[in-house]
Amino acid sequence: MTDSKKILKAIPRKIDGRFITDTQALSMPSLYEAIVELLTNVDDSYERIALKNKQKNWVGDCRIEYDLGGIKKSTFLIIKDRAEGMSYKSLCNNFGQYGARLSGSAKRGSAGRGAKDAAYIGELTIESILEDKYSCVKIDAKSKSLLPVVVDQKVTSLQRKDIGAKKMALK
Repeated sequence: MTDSKKILKAIPRKIDGRFITDTQALSMPSLYEAIVELLTNVDDSYERIALKNKQKNWVGDCRIEYDLGGIKKSTFLIIKDRAEGMSYKSLCNNFGQYGARLSGSAKRGSAGRGAKDAAYIGELTIESILEDKYSCVKIDAKSKSLLPVVVDQKVTSLQRKDIGAKKMALK
C-alpha cells in the first residue's frame, strides 16, 4: 500500500526501436508504398484547405522528382506541394509522435504512422514554409530520431523557389 498523502505520477510507456522498425518494414516494403503515402499526405493537406473554405472538391499542385544517385551518390525522391505548410512546432508534433491521429479534418490518416514509416526506406527530410517562416526536420532511418535542421527561419526567395511546386508546361 502507498501512503495516501503521496501522489504517484504516471510513468510513460516506452516503445522499443525494434518494434518501430518491424512495423515500418511491414507498412513500407517498397518505395511504392512510401510514394503513395507521401502523395496522399499532400492530398490530405489540400482536402483540409478545401474543407476550411467550404469547398466540396479540392485541387492543388504536386511535383514528384526522382534524382538517381548511382553508386557514389544517394538517390533522392522529392515530393513538393503548395498546400498548407507547417511551423517547426507542427513539424515536431506531426513527425515526432508515432501512432497518434494527426491528420486533422482530413478523412484518412487514422494510424499516425504513414510518413514516419517511410523513413524505413531511408532518411526522410521534411521542409515547410508557413507564414513566411521556413523550417526543416529529418527523420533518421537508423536511430528513428527527429532531427531539427532549421527552426522557423525567415524564408528566403531561394528556399521558396526550391520548396514550391513549379508550374509544368504540358507537352
